[in-house]
Amino acid sequence: MSILKEKISNKIMNTIFVICIIFGAIGYFIGGILGEILMAIASIVTISYIALFIFTITKKIINLLKSEWFKENWLKIIIAISFLIIAASVLYYFLLYIPNKEKLANEIKCMQEGLKVYEKQKEIEMQNESSSSFYFHNPEFKFKNNTCYMKMSFVYYPGTGDINDNQYIINVYTNDIISSSSGSFNAESFKKIYNKIFNN
Repeated sequence: MSILKEKISNKIMNTIFVICIIFGAIGYFIGGILGEILMAIASIVTISYIALFIFTITKKIINLLKSEWFKENWLKIIIAISFLIIAASVLYYFLLYIPNKEKLANEIKCMQEGLKVYEKQKEIEMQNESSSSFYFHNPEFKFKNNTCYMKMSFVYYPGTGDINDNQYIINVYTNDIISSSSGSFNAESFKKIYNKIFNN
């Protein structure tokens, strides 16, 4: 009988919770004083529902700890939990920690090596030209498929009133130019390659 009462009580509480969500959504969309009242009611009931849920779970845990079954099997439970924690720790170490550590190290190396290539490329571009004729954007780096890519872009003012916008994608480790564009020349092809490398 108590189980039936608990099921009915849970069903009623779930129904009230759903109604409050609907009230909150309606209040959000209609706005104004009425909307604020509906959202306030929904918030109060939702907080109460969460508090009741936490209380119920806590009560069940306490009852479980007091039960004869737990007293007879507490050692087995502790051993099982310990094994689960150890297994989860090992999985985390090998599946998340080490790969993320290696990824971060590769990204840092990529940026460090890329900045060296960036400075050299700047010197090449500014040969026999005034540095005031150039405006260099900040480079972008991407470590992908064991390769370090750098996007380098700059604006060149030749002094004729024209503006020359240049972009490069360079393989940092081989110093090869993967793609380049100047103004509208090869701009679409460059954009596709850029999106493929940097945005995927």
